[in-house]
Amino acid sequence: MTESPLIERELIRGIVEEVFRVMLKLKVEPAVEADEASGTRVTATVTLSGPPGSVPACYGFALEIPEVLAFKIASLLSPTPILAWSSLVEDACGEVVNLLAGNAKGHLTANYWLSVPTVVHGKDYQWSMPKLEVRQVERFRCGDSLVKVYLGEERAS
Repeated sequence: MTESPLIERELIRGIVEEVFRVMLKLKVEPAVEADEASGTRVTATVTLSGPPGSVPACYGFALEIPEVLAFKIASLLSPTPILAWSSLVEDACGEVVNLLAGNAKGHLTANYWLSVPTVVHGKDYQWSMPKLEVRQVERFRCGDSLVKVYLGEERAS
């Protein structure tokens, strides 16, 4: 990753903290440790695509959380508790990454469009966006859960 962040660290932290606080009634705090997530996790991604000729042509935004936090988030957005993987959990995780990226996009460029989210769930996987280079990773704690936010941009040809 390069040294310069796509979005100033304090700004992206504020966006993440506000979305979790206002939309989910959850507290997140910046985490300094770089420990890796273990167990079943969920990664939700969206891209922000610009009009023809935009430089870069697109940005990527991803949210990675433990499955237990995904269930908690889905339960907060549902009238009933969620205890197993379902389309409700998938939709909730996609909605959260959309909210984060939507709030961040104004600080990147205003005329980019959000894609439909992609959500991956499992224990042993690696995700990638082949044309995107991860430029920034921000880590947070939500209770005992490690939350990671990734920002990237299209690789130079």
